[in-house]
Amino acid sequence: MTPGNVLRAAAAGLGASLFVVVAAQSPEPVVEIADYMAMPITGVIGGTGQTNGMLARINGFVEEPGGADRVFVNDLNGPLYILDKKSKQLTTYLDFNGRDNRPGLFRRFTFEAGYANGLISLAFDPDYRRNGRFYTVHLEEPTVAESALPNNAHVPALSLTGYSTTTAVATPGEIQREAVLIEWTDSNSPNAAFEGSARELLRVQLNTRIHPLNALSFNPTARAGDPEWRVL
Repeated sequence: MTPGNVLRAAAAGLGASLFVVVAAQSPEPVVEIADYMAMPITGVIGGTGQTNGMLARINGFVEEPGGADRVFVNDLNGPLYILDKKSKQLTTYLDFNGRDNRPGLFRRFTFEAGYANGLISLAFDPDYRRNGRFYTVHLEEPTVAESALPNNAHVPALSLTGYSTTTAVATPGEIQREAVLIEWTDSNSPNAAFEGSARELLRVQLNTRIHPLNALSFNPTARAGDPEWRVL
């Protein structure tokens, strides 16, 4: 890196993300940290619960494949956003939080008790630019007297034809939650709103409120034709 070149990286914080600028200066590098943008408030202000006072709970920034200048940002409290890096504008792509008559997709969604909850993880299919597929993990409370099927009343472009829940993988002990892995297929991926279908791939019982089914990944070195290409 020559003097004056700049390397930028994004970092997450509660309620806001940070923009980190590292400039290669001679003789010593200079690091400047400044607010990048404020995330929408999705949490509870005040209160005594474990997650009260966390205005937003940003769990990840995943850049869309193919250099589209868009970053997908998942908030544990439910929203999955698209961030336009050029304009710094956020769009709610999907909202998972349909608990207690909220407008999101999943009526058993759990996000209030404990830190490892809500919309946990997101990963893009390596061939996303062609097939529009991506994967999410979210948590649900099986004891909630609501359907486990998604409610697409506020996402009419989500087709639920053929959607069904899977039998939960049994776990010993007192079951507190279930982790749900879903494959989404966006038929118009350049758009900022979801259009397409979904299918539930896996449901796992959890006998604890921490360390759930979490990170998703593909082999980053695999290429088309390799045995591990597109293996989640």
